[in-house]
Amino acid sequence: MSTALVLLTVGLTLFTAGSWVALNNRGAAASLERRAAANTELTMHARGNLGPARRVASAGCTGSWAQ
Repeated sequence: MSTALVLLTVGLTLFTAGSWVALNNRGAAASLERRAAANTELTMHARGNLGPARRVASAGCTGSWAQ
């Protein structure tokens, strides 16, 4: 009886966790969108078409001694 109760509890817990992961449509869509953007950027870089700079390199000197 004890083994059946443990298996039932563990099975129900794992089923609930698996359902949550399987039905996480918004998270999956956002992840796929980020992956598509990164793949597009890598493809452009591989072709040599870098396009406009997305980030600006900076030394980060903001102290009063940098004037």
